[in-house]
Amino acid sequence: MFQTFLNILPLFLLILLGFIIRKIKLADQSWVEVLNKYSLNLGFPCLIFFALIQNKQSILEYQELIFVNSSFLVIAFFICFSFGVFFSQQLKKTIPICLVFSNIAFLGIPTLQQIYGKEILAEASIISSCYLFWVFTIGIAHLEYFKLGRIAPLIIFKNLLKNPLLIAVVLGLLVNIFQWQLPNLIFQPIEMIANSVTPLVLISLGIFIANSSWKNQQKLKPVILLSLASLSIFPALLLFGIATKNVTKS
Repeated sequence: MFQTFLNILPLFLLILLGFIIRKIKLADQSWVEVLNKYSLNLGFPCLIFFALIQNKQSILEYQELIFVNSSFLVIAFFICFSFGVFFSQQLKKTIPICLVFSNIAFLGIPTLQQIYGKEILAEASIISSCYLFWVFTIGIAHLEYFKLGRIAPLIIFKNLLKNPLLIAVVLGLLVNIFQWQLPNLIFQPIEMIANSVTPLVLISLGIFIANSSWKNQQKLKPVILLSLASLSIFPALLLFGIATKNVTKS
């Protein structure tokens, strides 16, 4: 446990660095927007693409991983949606998104990479791809329904086609399945960009935290409760699933 803490400590130090440079006015709010745009549109797409093309195993061998994660996400989403009847209109919109679709790409991938090394990137990217697909389909449909009173499948499909993260997933899968070899002239810049995204995202998070106002405690209560639920319920379900699978095998 202590070793795991030491492994992820550099991530928190980067967040702290972002917090400090904002407080001493070396950075301002505009940094958050710029760094997040860079990460979303270029950094993480390169990271996911790089991880998928680096994987020596065929993506077809991860069918069970994809099926289990997708099934879990869809079922969990509709369970959370069903419980929305007990909450306010505002929480009805946010609960399924906040509980089910956590920050698995921006924080999940860096954390796993820091603990297990680059060899975990393939599995982490595949899991992230599942989350990204479902958050940009049923997640966006859910928000559109509350905003417009209807769902526009054509708009969702167009947005999917333009999403840099999903484009990176598709391209990475094609390269992996057909075992195409990219020339170093292309491969190396992609690797450099992929390596840059984690520290920039964490520094951006620190700046964002420094900009946040903690005065309105009433607004923070739902956020804290959702965070605690997300950090306890889903890990418990995962451990239960693993234990059940082990019992079945034995």
